[in-house]
Amino acid sequence: MKKLFFLSLLLLITTCFSQQRKTQTLATHQKEIEIFTEGLDNITLINSKNNQIEVSLFNENMNSNDVSISEKENSLKIRFEGLLYNSENVVFRKFITKRLHRSYAVLKIPKNKRIIVYGTNVDVISKNYQGDLAIYIDKGVLKFNMVRGNIILSLYQGTVYATISNHTNIYIQTNKGSITTKGKKKISPFVKLVKNSSKKFIINSINANVILNSL
Repeated sequence: MKKLFFLSLLLLITTCFSQQRKTQTLATHQKEIEIFTEGLDNITLINSKNNQIEVSLFNENMNSNDVSISEKENSLKIRFEGLLYNSENVVFRKFITKRLHRSYAVLKIPKNKRIIVYGTNVDVISKNYQGDLAIYIDKGVLKFNMVRGNIILSLYQGTVYATISNHTNIYIQTNKGSITTKGKKKISPFVKLVKNSSKKFIINSINANVILNSL
């Protein structure tokens, strides 16, 4: 029993020390935030409690680059370029569940910014972010605890989970995927128009499955 305890403790310590965390904090007046997720397995968006943006990168690989943040024209651009990964995992990614990059990011962003996310194979989690979101990826799992702004999603395949208000205009097109709202199957394209509401939830996909709940 003692050997098992010390072995578990050793594994915990090793995991904690092997994970790299890099954080950058800044203030910006830009209304639009572009996020390029190359090199990440998943990204989480959280409302900031102040007017600053905080970007935290967690990486299990020892040789990772820093987060790159720049302002250009009318937007703030956040990149995660240069993260190293084992190319063998890329070949077998569709056959196994092992992470590709072993890296993820958590972004705390002030309310009412317009966020645009670009990526290939990445999961995106929005923890009730209070602003507009546009996500353009090839594949991934998208989770929205509660939709607070306008949403535009474009992905080839994956799964979308979202909780939306009844005052939201909905347009969902998924050619080979499924659409479920309140536990009931819907036919694609699924359209719901609400009078006197400008709030939008739009999805365009080929194979994505969409699961919606509403308040």
